[in-house]
Amino acid sequence: MKILTITASDNSIGGASRVAMDIHRGLLERGHESVVFSGKSEISSDNPMVKQIERPLWSKALSWLLSNDVDFFQTDYLLQTPEFLAADLIHCHNLHGWYFSLKTLKKMSQIKPVLWTLHDMWAITPHSAHTSSDVIKNGIYQISDKRLYPTTIWNNDYYLSWRKSSLYKEMNISLASPSHWLLGKLRTSSLSPKEAFHVPNGIDFNKFKIGPKADLRKKFKFSHAPLILFIGANAETNYYKGYEDFCWLAASDLGLGFQYVCLGSKNDGFRMGIHHLKASSDKAYLAEILSCADVLVCTSKYENFPLVILEAMACGTSVLTYDIGGCSEAIVDAPNCVSIMPGNRKLLIESLHNIISEARIRGDGLRNELRNYAQERFSLGKMIDKYIDVYQAILSKRRVS
Repeated sequence: MKILTITASDNSIGGASRVAMDIHRGLLERGHESVVFSGKSEISSDNPMVKQIERPLWSKALSWLLSNDVDFFQTDYLLQTPEFLAADLIHCHNLHGWYFSLKTLKKMSQIKPVLWTLHDMWAITPHSAHTSSDVIKNGIYQISDKRLYPTTIWNNDYYLSWRKSSLYKEMNISLASPSHWLLGKLRTSSLSPKEAFHVPNGIDFNKFKIGPKADLRKKFKFSHAPLILFIGANAETNYYKGYEDFCWLAASDLGLGFQYVCLGSKNDGFRMGIHHLKASSDKAYLAEILSCADVLVCTSKYENFPLVILEAMACGTSVLTYDIGGCSEAIVDAPNCVSIMPGNRKLLIESLHNIISEARIRGDGLRNELRNYAQERFSLGKMIDKYIDVYQAILSKRRVS
């Protein structure tokens, strides 16, 4: 097969871009042809299989001024590229990020089979990647918090809701989601008539593996005390990642002597009782930090199916997460992992103490159980194979029709 991937970025920091690039590499390893068009490219100059989508400054400025990230990007030229013309199927990932026009997606879907993996709710909100609102207008969930990315400078939500739903009616696309939670949201939106597949995210267990905890803590100058880890890109300024609840945990230590580590800050340093570490796309480094931890705390306000939960379990680290999005799906029946109602700080700290206690008692046995649990369900190979099955199903259906 010849697959053309469209993604907002080709770097490995964001979860959606990491999934997109992992699938691309997996297809190549399996003997398929795969190329990537990326909205923001960091490796295109070194990799002929990855090309950056043209993004004139004027189109981005116009879109920003008109609070419209749907219409004004000049991406129809992609329809004439050799990569598009040769492709058997187009696999889209995040299309927000001010680089791509949904009008182009409509035209693509009328020429080629298209699969769109939804890593968040942008497709079914006016312009935001997330919302907690259950209000639906024109088949689109309304935005609960205007601070959520991607933001607009004025309220154009009515038009954007109408515009997306109108375009979707003319699209011949299939959808995929890593979580059942988001699939449920799709069924009540204007995308409900589209064929949808459930494909859980997968991770590379050769890179995310259990490391020698004592040696790694010595390497990073952590103590032997229980270590609670928080991970999030731009953690201190990214509103929806829930950094303030992690800070509350650290402030509520009450002399217990736990150590708190935040990976994803702009600068290293010890602040507010927390060891802050810069964000990194180095998977080996991330696996080492995860292996140092006794528990990963995920206090995000919004998520779909975060890779970091899978990566933590692969490294033998217990997980404490708010029950938002598909987070609880990832840890169903996982040993010493707990999901709780968002914002319940009393239960948050009680659950944290219980998880740490169990982790310290069960030691390496628990760490191996966690890895086995994740490996059986969320391997990179399983995800790629499932996507290949989905591609084949879409292509077969397209040939019959």
